[in-house]
Amino acid sequence: MIFFQGSAIIDKGITAKELRLARIDTIIGSICQVFIAVCCILIGAALFGHTQILDEDNPSTIILALNDLFGPWAGTLFGFGLFNAGFLAAITISLSSSWTVAEAFNWKHSLNEKITTAPKFYAVYIGSLIVAALLILIPNLPLNFIAVLTQAIGGMLMVPVLIFIMILTNNKKYMGKYKNSLFANIWGWFVVGVLTSLIVLLFWQTFMM
Repeated sequence: MIFFQGSAIIDKGITAKELRLARIDTIIGSICQVFIAVCCILIGAALFGHTQILDEDNPSTIILALNDLFGPWAGTLFGFGLFNAGFLAAITISLSSSWTVAEAFNWKHSLNEKITTAPKFYAVYIGSLIVAALLILIPNLPLNFIAVLTQAIGGMLMVPVLIFIMILTNNKKYMGKYKNSLFANIWGWFVVGVLTSLIVLLFWQTFMM
């Protein structure tokens, strides 16, 4: 989302005048995301003991369990939520990848461009979706393990990304009057420290215990 957010703001033409609204949008999205994550944890807790091996179950098993325990509306709502999450992730991940690759090679990289004027950008975008869809169709692919693994890798890569962002946002030459305040620096480095500690703990639990 860091890469997607930055590229999307540029693509939409948002300037410093709309910075306050962009921040509000980000804060609302962050709160909603955490709320949804909490709801998913509560759903998992509600199903604990009602399915044999919840970690290895696929979404259809979870939906059927919700139907049995709470009625069809619960299963339908959870299924719709999963579809929406997957659909949104397919867009954001492929787009952020396309923007990043196109920027690296100085290609045209805007959704405001037509396919004929930005063919390489759209090729990466469409190609990412096709490759992901083909991978999902591989029989007996451990999707749950892959989902957890990608989140773990994403958390690890987040640390250097956040460190570079903190360094950049403290550079007065590039940020000018938007350079980080003292509170923003304290909060930002606190987040970096917490995330780094969690990554170290993950390595410890994985390889040392």
